[in-house]
Amino acid sequence: NSTNKLNQTIERMSTGAKLNHASDNAANYSISTNLTTRINAYQVAEDNVNMGLDMILTTSEALSQIETNLVKLRNLAVQAQNGTYATKSLSALNAEATSLLDEITRINESATYNGIKLFSTGKIDVTNAAKELKLNEQGFLQEVTKVDTNSMTKLSSVDSNANLVVGEYSISTADELAQLAAMTNAGLVEAGSTFTLTDDIDLSGYAKWTPIGNSTHCFEGTFNGNGYTIKNLNISGLGSWVPAGLFAQAKNSQFMNLKLDNANIDAMPAGVLVGKADDSKFKNCTVTKSIIKGAWYTGGIMGDGSKSSVFEYCYVNANITGYMNVGGIGGRGGASYYGCVF
Repeated sequence: NSTNKLNQTIERMSTGAKLNHASDNAANYSISTNLTTRINAYQVAEDNVNMGLDMILTTSEALSQIETNLVKLRNLAVQAQNGTYATKSLSALNAEATSLLDEITRINESATYNGIKLFSTGKIDVTNAAKELKLNEQGFLQEVTKVDTNSMTKLSSVDSNANLVVGEYSISTADELAQLAAMTNAGLVEAGSTFTLTDDIDLSGYAKWTPIGNSTHCFEGTFNGNGYTIKNLNISGLGSWVPAGLFAQAKNSQFMNLKLDNANIDAMPAGVLVGKADDSKFKNCTVTKSIIKGAWYTGGIMGDGSKSSVFEYCYVNANITGYMNVGGIGGRGGASYYGCVF
């Protein structure tokens, strides 16, 4: 008995527990065992929570990287709007933006924790955000602030048979627009001039419009619609591989704040605004209720062009048909699209 009691005392001292066996106190041992089991379960639950926290921290870090890249992407978009960059600089900015989008997609697709995919939504389609853009009351995706044309020279006041001095000119009638086409096609318009609309223009009086610019003399300047509309543009019967649109051929040009309505074009290449454009920029242009037909290189804004052309906030609602290189905004070419809807 003395030995047994001594062993029991030593056991209690070594374990720090009064109850080590059911024989010590059956009722209390049962209660102790139940409490111990619960405590062990709580400890496992605590471990699970800690693992969940680790998973959340991993997810948070991935989201933080995506957020950082999105901030950089927005900064690039703002930077590109300053109006001082040439086409090559804009292409460089676009290349960096594309790399950021690729990195965002990579993180979204590869972020895992213990083999569990953290994001199950698939590829992040940042460009789809543009589909939420709606036409404003002016009929554009972006607000148009009309420029003052009072100090500009009216195109009708210049000699249509003489070389046009580089400057700023206003256009208010269909005849003045036709004058621009005739002078450009004759090689009388040098690169660098700006032409700004001062009123809506109806081209229904021209059964077959003669586009501005050709393969010999491209349009090289800025055309500012100034928030006005050119309607009832009709072009057909020019033959194959003759670019057609309001402008036939342009390069190193800018087109902005222009709305084209109820155009009907049957040509190849064909675009309501420009048939073929190289190294040009299109910003805040709208095409509505139009029909564009072509075999190859057919688009709502531009039919054919170089990959360095840029489209920003352009909207197209038109019936466009063709066999190859057919697009809502650009048929072929135009590597950069920002906030466009068709």
